[in-house]
Amino acid sequence: MRTVECKEVVELIPAYVKGELTRNQMNEVSEHLQNCNSCYEEAEKWEELFAELRSLVSYTHKPEKKVAQLTRGKTSSLTPWIVGGVGLGVGVLLAAGGALLWRKK
Repeated sequence: MRTVECKEVVELIPAYVKGELTRNQMNEVSEHLQNCNSCYEEAEKWEELFAELRSLVSYTHKPEKKVAQLTRGKTSSLTPWIVGGVGLGVGVLLAAGGALLWRKK
């Protein structure tokens, strides 16, 4: 097995953490991480980041799944309300931001 340098490992760590490397690459990175503290710490940071992102995605998608379960195929009747609600929310945020910018002048 060839020796991989830190620079190469650092570039591969995100794919390593997600399990997207070939078996040989996974083995090379894993061996490097066992012997290099700085790369190991970098891999831990990526693992924490991906765990946090998964928890956010899980959190934000649960309500959508619940709506789909409750309506059982009737989501098309809810779509105008959802789109309108999002549009209204964006409009309110834009108006508030515009008001804040106007007050600063």
